[in-house]
Amino acid sequence: MTLDQLTTALSKDQRAHDRALSEYKQALQYYHGHQLQSQELAKLQSRGQIPIHENIFKMICDKILGYKIQARTEIKVNGRQEQDKVLASLLTDLLKVFAQSDDYDKEIYTRDFNLLLGLAVVELWCEKDAEGFYHINIKSIPTDSFLIDCFSQDKNALDASRFHKKQHIALCEVKSIIPDKEIYLTQDDIADQRAFIIETWAKEYDEQTRTLSWNRYLWNPNGGIYKTEIMPFKDNLHPFVISKYQIDEQNNFYGIFRDIKPLQDYINFAENKMANMLGTQKALFEIDAVDDIDEFVENIAKDNAIVAVRSGSLSEKKIEFIQHHADLQALSMKSEQKRNMARVLSGLNDEALAQATNRQSGVAIAQRRDAGLLGLQYFIQSSDAMDRLIYQRVLSFMQHYFNKKQVFAIAEKRRAVRYFSINDSAENTLKIGSFDLVYNTQLKMQGREERFAHWSEILKTIANIRPDIVSELLPLMLKDTDSQIVEDIEEVLENANTTQNENASAQNKMLEQETQMQLAKLQAQIEKLQSESQKLQAQSSIINQMSKQASLEAQEPQDKDAQKMKFYKNNISKVDLR
Repeated sequence: MTLDQLTTALSKDQRAHDRALSEYKQALQYYHGHQLQSQELAKLQSRGQIPIHENIFKMICDKILGYKIQARTEIKVNGRQEQDKVLASLLTDLLKVFAQSDDYDKEIYTRDFNLLLGLAVVELWCEKDAEGFYHINIKSIPTDSFLIDCFSQDKNALDASRFHKKQHIALCEVKSIIPDKEIYLTQDDIADQRAFIIETWAKEYDEQTRTLSWNRYLWNPNGGIYKTEIMPFKDNLHPFVISKYQIDEQNNFYGIFRDIKPLQDYINFAENKMANMLGTQKALFEIDAVDDIDEFVENIAKDNAIVAVRSGSLSEKKIEFIQHHADLQALSMKSEQKRNMARVLSGLNDEALAQATNRQSGVAIAQRRDAGLLGLQYFIQSSDAMDRLIYQRVLSFMQHYFNKKQVFAIAEKRRAVRYFSINDSAENTLKIGSFDLVYNTQLKMQGREERFAHWSEILKTIANIRPDIVSELLPLMLKDTDSQIVEDIEEVLENANTTQNENASAQNKMLEQETQMQLAKLQAQIEKLQSESQKLQAQSSIINQMSKQASLEAQEPQDKDAQKMKFYKNNISKVDLR
């Protein structure tokens, strides 16, 4: 793009966003308490009245942001292919390291605040340190210094073809980025030299490669184009992640301020009007009721005034003081209606705003608080969608730039630091792939007392079924109830478990020794029984042999008598008995 093209694009985008940006700036003024116009302040000053404003807008914004800070978040990367499961787990750890960086919480809070006012912009940048390692930084861009393509209609500006970031930076910083150019200075003095730099990112078509690429231009309308970078990032993307809270029929972004501003203005008007009516009075009198009109007017306006009038003037009611009790009551009722309407539009009720004064049970208060937080779901959904885009862009940077061996530290749930490395083996080498990102946010809708009561009921139920896991659930209960003694309880439980394990090991050794002694005793008894059995077997064999011998000896005489008888018969048969 040429300088004329850049200037024309900037002016068109500026005109398209003038109304939305002025509304955003006014929302900032109202949030910080500058809610009365200069004419109203001059009027109040002229009559000596102290300005009054009731900042409902700040109260609602702080409540919403407070609930968002307490929300639980969960990040998980899922690989689309089965072989990407290990790499997805590694990328999940890398995203947790990114979420635990020093500036992450601060920048995310600024992002949520800007999103609530209408538009949030986050810049992600991949920087290289002296050792050659890449680190991903996150920075929230002020809304009033950023312009989006005037033709963009997407809530996250995914259809935009150009962006402009305006910034006033010190000359020394400009020289580090643009070393060989003469810079046009907007402020040139001895103490401070600053330059106005416009950073434009444009999607352009390259005739040679026949592809679209995001190109970066650093320029100034008076100084010309300082630097041009063709496709600065390897993934051919711009570094911005954008989210709009709402978009009206004229394609202007706006936040929660647009709906609450009329109510806020009326409440401020009513409060100042009632203060004026309480501090002033009106009196009607007939001319013949007083001797000196000027003296009467001057004295009757004082707080402690004693004014003399003509005789009979009061009895004849020639002097009448006008009171504003009915007007005060009407204004007060109308202001209360506007306060209730502001709560309804914000999506919060009295319980969520901690303003409930009616006497109810704890369960009823918790139910009404949960119902009052349902209005936050749209804001949470918008914030989650932007977080998902942020992490997708971070994943893209990691896959393209984290190509060296590097060690990271990550804090686990129990604040234990775990170290892991990348690109030192085939399993943990980062490669470009397709992954799905799961990002869930859950609000802590209940207070500490309600959560503690619920956990007490849960522990009572589990104690009857599985009493062995109650001690393991105790730290989880303390964490959920935001208790400050979680670490102390975990240390006590760990020491108790260590002592129990040591005692159990000692008891196991004693039981093992007793078991060995019992086994040795049983073995001795078995051997004794075996020896006695062998002895009995030997005695039994001897007895059997003796009985056999005795039976043989008993059979020998009988055999001799039988032989003699046979011999005698044979001899008789041979004798002639005739």
